[in-house]
Amino acid sequence: MIPYTLKHSQRAQQMIIRISKRRTLEVVVPIKLSIELGIKLLYDNVAWVEKNLHLLDLELFKYYWRGKELTLNYSKSDSMRNHHVQVTDNEVIIQSPSNTDMSPFDVYMIFLKIHAKKILPERCRELAKQFNFNPAKISVRGQKTRWGSCSSRGTISLNSRLMQLSQPLIDYLIIHELCHLRHPNHSAKFWAEVEKYIPNYRTLDSQLSRFKQ
Repeated sequence: MIPYTLKHSQRAQQMIIRISKRRTLEVVVPIKLSIELGIKLLYDNVAWVEKNLHLLDLELFKYYWRGKELTLNYSKSDSMRNHHVQVTDNEVIIQSPSNTDMSPFDVYMIFLKIHAKKILPERCRELAKQFNFNPAKISVRGQKTRWGSCSSRGTISLNSRLMQLSQPLIDYLIIHELCHLRHPNHSAKFWAEVEKYIPNYRTLDSQLSRFKQ
């Protein structure tokens, strides 16, 4: 499924399919019409989409939750005062106030961070206890280029975008940082330490390439 954005628009007079300035696929639906009609329009025009695939940057703004890629269902409404995000089996449904300046992707990143702060530190503590590591502190951040880090003072920092990954990948990356408590580099001893707890770490590491940082 090609990622696309569904937008309810106050200004639109008719439904349209277009390629945005960010080279993503958008379906715009007048506020008086249902989102379902926009989805039908998209599926009725698959040939047009396929013809224009070369204009899309399909690596931008993909929505993942726990390893599964989701389709974005996005709408704006005058009745909304706050952003609302819901994840289903196949979709991430984002509803925003009409006057928002935030993109749906930015809203989703905040959603990830909220859940990451609830889930990742606890999982890190569980793995640290299981494998006898003792981090001084565990934090969740929004790093742009790294999945995590380990400071010289023993602080483990985990990227909130880890919530996009499957549980095996999350655990691998947490253990990767925990092993830096004993080996603060990527020496042969460090990788041997990782392999003690994650024997298939090479396979997991190769899977990370599909999740764009």
